[in-house]
Amino acid sequence: MKISYSLLLIIFTSLSALGQSVTILFDNKPSYVNVSKAGLKYNKDFALSFTYDDGLASPVELSFALQNGGNATDGINYSGLFYTDGCGNDIPFTSGLAYYSLASNSVDLHSGLHPKYFSWNQLVDVYNSGWDAINHQFSGNGQAGISQVVDNKDYTFVQTSALGTPINLTHFVVPAGQRGWIGPAFKSGVKSVHNASDGLDDYQFSNGGCWQCSSGGRLGLKVDTITSVKDLLLTRENRDHNDPYPWVTSYIDQVAAKSTNGEKYWFSEFTHGVGIGGTGGAYDWYDMKSYLQYVESTYGKSGSDRILYASVQETWEYLHMKSKTNISSSLNDQYLTIDLDTSQCDHDLRRYHLTLLIDSDQDFSVVSLNGIEKYSAKTSGNDKIINLFVNSSVHHNPNKSLSISNTNREKMIDNIYLTENTLKIRFNYSSMKKIKLFDLNGKITFISTSSQLIFEQNLNLTNGVYFYEIIDLERGTIEKDKFISFK
Repeated sequence: MKISYSLLLIIFTSLSALGQSVTILFDNKPSYVNVSKAGLKYNKDFALSFTYDDGLASPVELSFALQNGGNATDGINYSGLFYTDGCGNDIPFTSGLAYYSLASNSVDLHSGLHPKYFSWNQLVDVYNSGWDAINHQFSGNGQAGISQVVDNKDYTFVQTSALGTPINLTHFVVPAGQRGWIGPAFKSGVKSVHNASDGLDDYQFSNGGCWQCSSGGRLGLKVDTITSVKDLLLTRENRDHNDPYPWVTSYIDQVAAKSTNGEKYWFSEFTHGVGIGGTGGAYDWYDMKSYLQYVESTYGKSGSDRILYASVQETWEYLHMKSKTNISSSLNDQYLTIDLDTSQCDHDLRRYHLTLLIDSDQDFSVVSLNGIEKYSAKTSGNDKIINLFVNSSVHHNPNKSLSISNTNREKMIDNIYLTENTLKIRFNYSSMKKIKLFDLNGKITFISTSSQLIFEQNLNLTNGVYFYEIIDLERGTIEKDKFISFK
């Protein structure tokens, strides 16, 4: 009789290296080995992403403590809500905070002077604990446009860099379900856009997929066979006073019920604030708390441990890595070497995580790594897992030319070059453009706007590789590339 074991490799890769590989030493030479990429991170059956809109303080003061553990403003010290990574390590439920930075009168809502809204310090604290920040326009009640998306990204980067944790906003939540934001958001360069389900009835994903619908509502995107998440438009369900506990659990129960036999679904929900009574678009705190505790006890660590409870950004980044990473493997006696080609992955992800499934009849005892650092593992039993962790903010694409004179240009730019450390750009037409340069750590080293046909600026750059991003604020086109500066 053939005994089959599934070996799960969860790889958190360092993409600053030009190549990565993993070598496994099996206890005995395996009679068969099959390597494939998992449909979801940690090979979970389904994902739930929850986002808190409008930059309110209550999710930080209440939900964060409930999910990650700690003292909440309701006077309770929570122990946290978790699922596991398959190696005995607890992973807390993490969410996203979607926000605008300024009020309609241009006052900074997150300066710490407005207790209704979280402060920049609070945002940095939850971000450093695994939560994500999501773009939601620059100023409240702003007009839909590229500049509103770009300005919120830049303003956030400046404010959080001053606190030692630069945050790069790469995903967007549509304000008030207004479809007019979808086009400008994608034109600004965001990776995914999220909107309420009733605002997307006639939209489809750019890769041809669409949300799975049933008589009970929209119940998630099927992700196990998805081939691209570029420009992904995701619907999400609103949670407010009309969604009391336990009725609200019917949605996630239906998603879990259909996530079987290898089919994996990604479900998204949102609210605004949380509080007693759940008025003004907020969700009642006791309904919210009961709902999340139900999810953890049923599908998290305390239950079946089938769920990936992660933000829309974290889930998207895994699906991107899955779709853009090529893998190959070779078996030499007891040694299996797996090579990863990540050259097509975006360079500005927050996380570079990949899960590999290895179907084999042998356990392993040793793992050696190349271009990947720090791991934990479950090395025996039916569900053998390796977790490899490296914090990485920049990915170098070795297949992309480093020459600034390459011909891969959009019509916006005629030429761009450096002469004695002076950046010169010749545009094909006049319009207001935002010009940004980034170093290899993702830090903005230069930012400016110009409507001139010829732009010239002394940058005083040190020797190294830099990325540039130019956004036409009127037409919505965008150009990105990288070049080398020589002193």
